[in-house]
Amino acid sequence: MINRCEICQKECSGFLGLCSHIKIHKISTKEYYDIYLKKDNENKCYCGKETRFIGLGGGYHKFCSNRCAQKSLEIQEKKRHTNLKNCGYDHFMKTKEGREQSRQRYIENSDKLKEMIRKREETCLRKFSKKHPSQTKEVVIKFKQTLKQKNIQNPARLQEIREKKAKTKQKHYIENSNFFKEIQKKRNKTILIKNIKNPNRLKEIYEKRVKTNIIKYHTKHWAQSEQGREFHRKNMKEIVERGLRDNKKFAPRKGKNENLVFSKIQLYILCQ
Repeated sequence: MINRCEICQKECSGFLGLCSHIKIHKISTKEYYDIYLKKDNENKCYCGKETRFIGLGGGYHKFCSNRCAQKSLEIQEKKRHTNLKNCGYDHFMKTKEGREQSRQRYIENSDKLKEMIRKREETCLRKFSKKHPSQTKEVVIKFKQTLKQKNIQNPARLQEIREKKAKTKQKHYIENSNFFKEIQKKRNKTILIKNIKNPNRLKEIYEKRVKTNIIKYHTKHWAQSEQGREFHRKNMKEIVERGLRDNKKFAPRKGKNENLVFSKIQLYILCQ
């Protein structure tokens, strides 16, 4: 029994009585617990760090910090179940009250957030001459080398990644079906009020999209930019290569005859 002293076998009245008694043996409660009561790796967090001692009744904390506790799958699962039970969603921020709170906090801290983003971009520009580390030449080269080592052209096209994405989508939809239904209902209601068949065809949205594209890509449409042209060129090349035999390669021309070349490719594919 935990109320009995393991040193002299004296019966004590509860934890407090035992704590008072073991002082006679000139030993701390932590030392006593470590010698006689502690289980293997009880004072170890899953991250490898040691956890703090609570007392004879509680032993050691399960986690070394609040950060580790929040990252724990066990805690996350408990929180998810509690949220589903209390508000019907796996996360409080998906509720109407949660979204409103988040919106209010954003309004209150918008200046601070803008300042943080500005400072982060300034630091990246000073260190890497880019607004984000992932835009640097070293990171891009490393990313390409990793893909090459694993013999992957596009991670998103791997069968295992596609299956994982499909399972995640299905899981999220089942758990948050009420949330998605609420969003869809709100969207349909707005479309009916404004008498809109397709919001993307609204003049104001089109003009806003064009303005954004001009600022970012110096052209009215992303597909007309150098990045967009290169993206579609690579996609077309992959489509054609998948249809070629004997590991033949295809290199479409760049320039003013590009559209003509792609038209011929499409005709060629259709005729096969």
